[in-house]
Amino acid sequence: MQSVPPQEPFWKDEPDAPAQLPPHYGVLRFSVILFQKAVTLMIIGATFLAFYVFSHILAWAWLVLMLSLYAWASYAGRRKRLSQRNIPEIQARARLQAGASLIGSAIHVAGHPLLEREQPVVLALAPDGLKLFSYADAHPIDIISLDQLAAVQTVVYDDERVPHVDVIDSAAQALQLTVKYPQREFTCLFRRMRKVRPIDWYHELMKAQWQGKH
Repeated sequence: MQSVPPQEPFWKDEPDAPAQLPPHYGVLRFSVILFQKAVTLMIIGATFLAFYVFSHILAWAWLVLMLSLYAWASYAGRRKRLSQRNIPEIQARARLQAGASLIGSAIHVAGHPLLEREQPVVLALAPDGLKLFSYADAHPIDIISLDQLAAVQTVVYDDERVPHVDVIDSAAQALQLTVKYPQREFTCLFRRMRKVRPIDWYHELMKAQWQGKH
């Protein structure tokens, strides 16, 4: 099992992609960035000259402040881009650590007694069951064996946000699990599932249960 490097989380999501990308998006984005930087520097230079007429000290102080803010913004943007480059590596390592055939993230809406409302979690399907992780820790919060899954349902919301759990639809927006214990059972709901869609979780869990009984 690979160890997690210091200060790196167990899991990290990819940034949300734009809904639509125009043709030649990369060239267009680069051109817009260059234009924005050029305009920013022109505004800084013009304002410096305007201040310089009234006070040399004020003009230089303002220029130093603006250039410092500009450099900090550029550094922050570059740091953010660099931090996103290691996301595939983090996710691949998480999959190995969990021993998972399928892994993805979701928001726990409610229901699981060991999770908080609206808590981001990582779901991993492994030979010993469905594992639930936090984003920060490689130790599972819970491991639900396949025998404990009394029901697996996809949830489809209609235009009035009324949930329907009696249909199996590839456009399902959430996954509902009913987990049984010897003395009780609970139902929990997961939404905003990333990497793996609810319908794919449903299919893989059904397949794993079937294979475990045959």
